[in-house]
Amino acid sequence: MQLAVKGFTRESQKLGLLEDEEETEEEIHQELIEYASLEIDRQLPQKEISRRCAVNEQQQQQQVQLQQQQQQQQQVQQQQQQQQQRQQQQAGLLLSSLRSLEKKKKKKKKKKREERRHQQQQQRQQQQQQQQQQQQQQQQQQQQQQQHHHYQQHQQQQQRQQQQQQQQQQQQQQQQQQQQQQEQHSYLVVLCLHILIQKLAAANSSSSSSSSRGDSSSSRYVAAAAEEPTAAAAATAAAAAKAATEEHDFVHLRTAAAAAATAVAAAAAAAAAG
Repeated sequence: MQLAVKGFTRESQKLGLLEDEEETEEEIHQELIEYASLEIDRQLPQKEISRRCAVNEQQQQQQVQLQQQQQQQQQVQQQQQQQQQRQQQQAGLLLSSLRSLEKKKKKKKKKKREERRHQQQQQRQQQQQQQQQQQQQQQQQQQQQQQHHHYQQHQQQQQRQQQQQQQQQQQQQQQQQQQQQQEQHSYLVVLCLHILIQKLAAANSSSSSSSSRGDSSSSRYVAAAAEEPTAAAAATAAAAAKAATEEHDFVHLRTAAAAAATAVAAAAAAAAAG
């Protein structure tokens, strides 16, 4: 390049082109480039010039297209950035809305849990109260039943005691009535026997004297009545009946009364026959 500059300077000095020798190398270099380009243009044919112009235009168009593409890419990048920003904003909004929804759901769940717990507690309290009431009612019923049972038992005992007392009184009354009837009957029998004995004694004085003998025991009178004849047997049987009456020996009284009646009948028959 320096050689070309030196040659150019020499040629320019020869041709008178280089007027100012004090020009710098840069200015000379620039002038050399211009001169070279002019020389090249002068030497090249017209087709090459047109081709180069077309190439230059293509290059310019390519540069313009590149610039447009770069601008489009920048616009696309800006749009993408804007879309990303919008998406990020939307995502942030969605996240915030989701978080708020989750918080609301959690709050609702907490409220529901608290309500359930409260309801369960109320139900438990109600169940406990109902159980207590039932227990109280059962206790009251048991107490009432026990009281009623005791009252019934007491009444039954009183009724039994009254019935027993009434039965005892009835038995006593019956026994007293029987005793009274037996005593009355025995007294009547003895009275009749005495009357008969008096009649027999009037008819037969000898037999009446023998009737004063005898033991006070009713059993001996009954045994003697079977051996003595007629009036004496009647008197002996009557005395035995009287002794049995005094001793309240109703068994011997019946036996003596029967023997006396038989003896009286026999004595009466003998008296009538004699």
